[in-house]
Amino acid sequence: MIWLTRVDGTPLVLNEDHVLYLECAGDTIVVLDSGERIRVSETPDELLERVRSWRLQVAAGWVPPGLDDG
Repeated sequence: MIWLTRVDGTPLVLNEDHVLYLECAGDTIVVLDSGERIRVSETPDELLERVRSWRLQVAAGWVPPGLDDG
């Protein structure tokens, strides 16, 4: 899950597994597998870096605070 910002400034958390592709039309448009399109402030490069970082954390066994067993 990655944090993004809608163009109106509203933050959102996106499950990156549902992203089909990105469009660059001034703003970045995230197209989901449901067909929904979300216009965000982040550049495609920023979005890809956030996905890469998240997946590396998951692969390393990182667990969000509050979800661990201890």
